Amino acid sequence: MIAPTPPAGFDLDVDTLIVGAGACGLIAALAAHEAGQTVLVLEADNIPRGSTALSAGLIPAAASSLQSAAGVPDSSTQFAADIQAKAHHQNNPALVQALAEGSAPVIEWLMERYALPFSLVDDFDYPGHSQRRMHGLPSRSGVELIDALRVACETQQIDIACRRRVTTLHHEGDLITGVSTAIGGQGTESIGCRKLILACNGFGGNRAMVAQHLPRIADGLWFGHDGRRSPVSLRTSSRLKRSVLCRWLTQLKCWLRSVLCRPNNLQRL
Repeated sequence: MIAPTPPAGFDLDVDTLIVGAGACGLIAALAAHEAGQTVLVLEADNIPRGSTALSAGLIPAAASSLQSAAGVPDSSTQFAADIQAKAHHQNNPALVQALAEGSAPVIEWLMERYALPFSLVDDFDYPGHSQRRMHGLPSRSGVELIDALRVACETQQIDIACRRRVTTLHHEGDLITGVSTAIGGQGTESIGCRKLILACNGFGGNRAMVAQHLPRIADGLWFGHDGRRSPVSLRTSSRLKRSVLCRWLTQLKCWLRSVLCRPNNLQRL
């Protein structure tokens, strides 16, 4: 749910709070830490796994050095066009372009800074992609990817708090100020933050929310991590939902442009 900032304040405060210790959340944690911020990652499971571990751990990136070495011609413009075509042009073009432009620099950064041994998948044409642009670790396993990112975070002494499910987002006006969490049946904890990144990837594992908000697929087969239940209750005022979501989208757009396109420039957040 969404509630005002606790009158007594938070139990602890960090610069950047990340909800979800999958690939997205851990990469964000590495970037924030590299920029000199205090970082905390919250994970609902006992260990970081999530949907990343269920996947092949492949990351699409356009115009990477690995593509160039393999003689694969590609560009961020073509990548963005492929994304839009597959999504029937329903995505925000600016966000799609930012993601496409930032994809290769992130792969290069992870390889050079954290020694993740990516290679180009050169024996499979991924549906919807006009070029071979999937990059993966040797085993082509999401478990290997998430473990490598976890080790990188631990090496940098980035805290990952597991068995913490976010139950409440706190705010002042349209500004998110922190969260409250349930700690694996052992009480609660509130955490304040200057920046919040929700890397928990939707609510597909919450059948009640799917039935409420996507009734046409309420009986569909769910293949994904059951932890994807969304930390945010959508039962709140329309005005607050609009203002909070608009602010999140604006911050996300700025973050994608300033961070993903230039991984070492998180201070522009």
